[in-house]
Amino acid sequence: MSVYVNDAGTLRQIARAFVNDNGTLRELSEFAVRDNATLRHVYMIQVQLPATVLAQRSASSPASFQFRSAGDFVEGSSTPSAELPLTWLVSGAAADYEYNMSAPGGDGFSTGATDTWISGGTSTTWTRTAGLGQTRTATGTLKIRRASDHVELDSCACTLECDNS
Repeated sequence: MSVYVNDAGTLRQIARAFVNDNGTLRELSEFAVRDNATLRHVYMIQVQLPATVLAQRSASSPASFQFRSAGDFVEGSSTPSAELPLTWLVSGAAADYEYNMSAPGGDGFSTGATDTWISGGTSTTWTRTAGLGQTRTATGTLKIRRASDHVELDSCACTLECDNS
């Protein structure tokens, strides 16, 4: 859920919110709204992934995508699925988060750590190569969580396809 403010007729998305705490500005990471008699938490979006990522490569070059500590995500692809680089870090520091690529399906990844939580301050590249005359595909799910309390914040399906036929 995104939070918006009406700025003189223009709807603007709120990325960061602050409260004045006796002269000190403090950033809000969550707040609550009353829904009848129920108090419901509303969290500010700090990280965001696309629904899916597809990286396809023809010829001998590997298909790849990289989750970078700079707060963005890039594909090494001849047919990228999104405008790249894509920013995953909306606010805060990359090291405040961890990411995990699930065990790959299909032919598996040629390189890149799977099934382990990695600090967002560390970059990782996953690749899929194919031998001459082959097409190979690897699939997985990339998840992001806060490092402090391990709450998962977002995930996306990832597919790498290398066609060397």
